[in-house]
Amino acid sequence: PYRIESQFVVLNTEDVRETLRCLRAIDNPADQVAVVAALRSSAFACSDVELLGFVEAGGEFNYFRPNVTTGPVAESLEALRCFHNRRVWTPIDQLIEQFIRERCMVEMAFARRRPRERWRRLRLVVEQARRFIQSEGDSLRGFLDWMDRQVEEGAQTVEIPVPEGDEDCVRVMTVHAAKGLEFPVVILTGLGNKASHRAHPVIVDRSSERIEVRVKALGQAYFKTEGFDDANEREVLAEAEEQVRLAYVACTRARDYLVLSLFRKEQEKDGSPAALLESACATRPDLWKKIDVESMNLPKVATMVPPVPDAGRFASNREQWVKERDVVIGRASVRAAQPVTGIVRLDKEEAEGGGMEHRRGRGGTNLGRAVHAVLQSIDLVTGEGLEVASRAQAEIEGISARWREVANLASNALDSDALRRLIVQQATGAVNFYREVFVSAQLDGQLIEGFIDLLIDGPDGMVVVDYKTDSVDTDERVQAAVQQHAVQMGLYTWAAQEATGRPVREAILLFLRPKAERLFTDIDTLVADAKEAALAGR
Repeated sequence: PYRIESQFVVLNTEDVRETLRCLRAIDNPADQVAVVAALRSSAFACSDVELLGFVEAGGEFNYFRPNVTTGPVAESLEALRCFHNRRVWTPIDQLIEQFIRERCMVEMAFARRRPRERWRRLRLVVEQARRFIQSEGDSLRGFLDWMDRQVEEGAQTVEIPVPEGDEDCVRVMTVHAAKGLEFPVVILTGLGNKASHRAHPVIVDRSSERIEVRVKALGQAYFKTEGFDDANEREVLAEAEEQVRLAYVACTRARDYLVLSLFRKEQEKDGSPAALLESACATRPDLWKKIDVESMNLPKVATMVPPVPDAGRFASNREQWVKERDVVIGRASVRAAQPVTGIVRLDKEEAEGGGMEHRRGRGGTNLGRAVHAVLQSIDLVTGEGLEVASRAQAEIEGISARWREVANLASNALDSDALRRLIVQQATGAVNFYREVFVSAQLDGQLIEGFIDLLIDGPDGMVVVDYKTDSVDTDERVQAAVQQHAVQMGLYTWAAQEATGRPVREAILLFLRPKAERLFTDIDTLVADAKEAALAGR
């Protein structure tokens, strides 16, 4: 058995949350969620069957309304009502103590494997209530809101390791948590790591009452104030002295026996706490001895040696086994699901909709995302809402000054020949539009998934459209971009066909800067090349 004593988010443990739910039910009888949670807690232990029977018999989870039924649920609601009436006249910490005592929450902890932890956390809630009274106020609702804020902010609370001599377990704690405590046996581990010092760019040198700084521009040498090096040396010395103090505190926690793990790597031979302690031990050989595991007469664990099979058979079987093992490892090393953009090894910015434009500045990916968002929300037939959506999306992406550029690129998509042609068909009811369509399908045991910018579905098949904000101002750049995105388009097309069972008759790349479009009509070749490239890339 062990007990971990350290600084962590104790307020988010189930013991604390359960107590707070009960207090929330006491404070607010209208909060039926808190009331039911309190009834199901260990403080009242009403089962779901009992709660259902209570409701079916006409009962209500409001302890101020008379209930016609009897039983554990009705009795628990009456107890909540009594504590609710007390809350105005009783200090918060006393009210919580009374609730814990009268509901036998301490005794109920014996039903758990480690009851002392529950006791400590119940005490913690009472201590937090006392802190709240001293600092902020005396209302139960204010205390609960204060505790909720601490939980939301991830406040760390120390579980104070009160000495409990009758607890037969290993207590695991940091050196800082052990200050002021003593134990018959102390085992110190992790001593072989040398503390690394990294000079902070700002050092407050108390000896000279100066602030020393060191800064470095990209590709240039450091600039530092005159006394920075001296202040940094004093910082290194202070850290070394702190290591000595911590080692002293740790070692003096032992009352009878101190066990030191002095193992360290070759590069940590000097400067680590293990090296410091070993040098100290060398001066007093009468106070220590090395633990020789071989001489401790530990019980031997019997091992069974499997019979060696026929050499010839074993060799052939092993080769087959290695092949099968490699296949299994290969499958296990592949992610269960992979985005299309990840398979074709596009940059992260391209995957987010920014295209190759991110190479031209930090606003590039923001621009691509804004354009895609506009085309996802406006009316593709009339273009209504283009300016409003462009302003809004540019503001969201932090490029509000470029909203006209966003609107122009989106307008280029609306004015493309392919989209105008499809819009005419949609106006006659011949096709339907679907935007930001999620598709997924399995390729050789791996799930391939992605989002198609625009999917048009008609009687003779589907059309896959993908917007690109790449800068393609020459024919050479257009051709290079088409080759780069062909695998992506092929996988989108294949996934759409696999997921829907319908054919794709055309795939369109719409380049928006400047306006250009490329059509893929040989869908079988496009898909075959894309699948081959994806499998080869894995």
